Amino acid sequence: ASGTTITFSSLPSGINRIVFMFAGFSTNGTSNLLLQLGDSGGLETSGYASISSIINSSSIAHVNSTAGIIVHNDIASNSHHGQVTFNRFNSNQWAASGVINRAANGVTWVAGTTVNLSAVCDRIAVTTVNGSDTFDAGTVNIQYGF
Repeated sequence: ASGTTITFSSLPSGINRIVFMFAGFSTNGTSNLLLQLGDSGGLETSGYASISSIINSSSIAHVNSTAGIIVHNDIASNSHHGQVTFNRFNSNQWAASGVINRAANGVTWVAGTTVNLSAVCDRIAVTTVNGSDTFDAGTVNIQYGF
């Protein structure tokens, strides 16, 4: 992985599920990751109700976002493994949940979020909250279904 944003565009019309997968994915900084859905007008950057919790044997920490599905990332070059699933359940409204294992210190749980798009979903992207941390290892991919 490289760059500051990875976008999967030109998704087919009529999809009902998107699974965004991480394999050893990391950044060079500590800005949290954001997953964002989009339509022909671009990526949706507001309207999410997202929380990510890091749980390990010594602490619990939470971060929230309205700009995308947030994934906790407080250690540079920390590998993320797992997936976030988006399900369309009402016209252009989507819900997401997922579990991502962080190699260094526990599990990140992403849950209980929805977002309304103004048109049919045709793209999904991963970036960081600050928009400038770069991806430095691993891969991401998607699967979708009808």
